[in-house]
Amino acid sequence: MKKLNNIRKSKTLYIIISILASVLLWMYVVNYENKDVNNTVSGIEVEYIGVDEILADRQLVVTGVSTGSVDLTLLGKRSVVAPISRGDVRITVDLTDIRSAGEYDRVYNVEFTGVGKGAEDIFIISKTPEYITVKVDQMSKKPVEIKGDFDGSVADGYMLEQIEYEPETVEVMGPAELVSQIRYAHVVVQRENLTRSVTGIVSFTLTDENGNPVSGDGLTTDVQAVKYTVPVVMVKDVVLGVDLIPGGGAEEENAIVEIDPPVISLTGSADILNSINRISLGSVDLSEFATAFSRTFAIPLPNDVHNLSGETEAEVEVTLKGLETKRIIATNIEINNISDGYSADAITQYKEVLIRGKAESLENIDADDVVIVVDLANIGQAVGRYSLPGRVYVDSEENVGAVGSSYTIVVDITKDE
Repeated sequence: MKKLNNIRKSKTLYIIISILASVLLWMYVVNYENKDVNNTVSGIEVEYIGVDEILADRQLVVTGVSTGSVDLTLLGKRSVVAPISRGDVRITVDLTDIRSAGEYDRVYNVEFTGVGKGAEDIFIISKTPEYITVKVDQMSKKPVEIKGDFDGSVADGYMLEQIEYEPETVEVMGPAELVSQIRYAHVVVQRENLTRSVTGIVSFTLTDENGNPVSGDGLTTDVQAVKYTVPVVMVKDVVLGVDLIPGGGAEEENAIVEIDPPVISLTGSADILNSINRISLGSVDLSEFATAFSRTFAIPLPNDVHNLSGETEAEVEVTLKGLETKRIIATNIEINNISDGYSADAITQYKEVLIRGKAESLENIDADDVVIVVDLANIGQAVGRYSLPGRVYVDSEENVGAVGSSYTIVVDITKDE
């Protein structure tokens, strides 16, 4: 029994000794192994509070900062400080009290977000930099014109017209200093060997007045790309002409026609221009003049066709060749289409008529071969004296006719008793 008690006393002693050993070991670790150490954490990213909310509401924007990261040297127990990395630290700069543009030196706040127990015992013994300079600019916006370059080609016989853009302007928003430098939204359209109009989407670059790109933090635009339309039209040279009406002894082969300009350059769709080989300015009646004719005609154009040359009028001169003229005193005057119950007498008894034809044909013509016919079909049952146009006929020779149309005859119309 006595021996058993001795064993029990001996076990209690062992427990006491173990506790003492643990306490001594803990004191050793605390005082020797877990001593205070330094840890430098580099490249901690800076977070700015209020940039996208408060400053934006005040039409302000951050355009520059003195640094984007901070280095900290920390002091504390090895077990707490040694594991800290930049992901465990949050650096913030509060900008919510800024109300105008300018440069501001701001002290930043340090928060140990990834450290648990013991964070309150961490000491910051150095900070690089001590503070951060923030540059704030006034927000501005303005529309800028789209300016484009065509980097390509069109097929032979086709022409590129002015490129159209939608929208025509781009609204740029950002720091006033940057926005003031921007003059154009520059685009480059690249298409090759075009034979028709094409459309597409293209991005743009904001440039200054010298064509240099302008970029910077805070610049935004209301669109990211623009739609372009490249109008491509066919180009075709088309001759101008007049339609000759034979008369007065003159045929088309007797006429020399000169037109200025003789040819114009047209632009339009291929479907339209392929069907156009000549444009008629109008008609010229060869019986209306003796030897030469001159007149200015407007140049008519089909719908959706444009005159690249720019002329709107053409001068036409017609000269007759191989013909001669002869004056005849015509006394044969006939009146046709007299209404029933009415009589008509020619008050005009003779009229000088200018006839034209080849020389050998004119030699054989005298007054008996020339007849002036007056038609009363449009007079009806009217009575009185009327000055009416007479039409001249030359019966004896072919290819001989009267020149002009001013052969009026005075006719007296009466009703029969």
